[in-house]
Amino acid sequence: MTNSRKTIQRQLVLSAVRQLQNHPTADEVYQEVQKNCPTISRATVYRNLNILSENGEILKLDVGYDQSHYDGNTNP
Repeated sequence: MTNSRKTIQRQLVLSAVRQLQNHPTADEVYQEVQKNCPTISRATVYRNLNILSENGEILKLDVGYDQSHYDGNTNP
């Protein structure tokens, strides 16, 4: 488990992934989080997406395109 601290930014990223429900890219998650937290950086969103996926809280989907997509539903 990587960096299990629950930060506000991490909660915003997790909420955005779960809200979007369309397998968003990191850029789409960033745009959604910026609505509630305009000062958040793109690097913070990317870092938290990686931590959330490493911790099993979201799924990182590599579908053969340049960008990864994410899924807030981790059920099989």
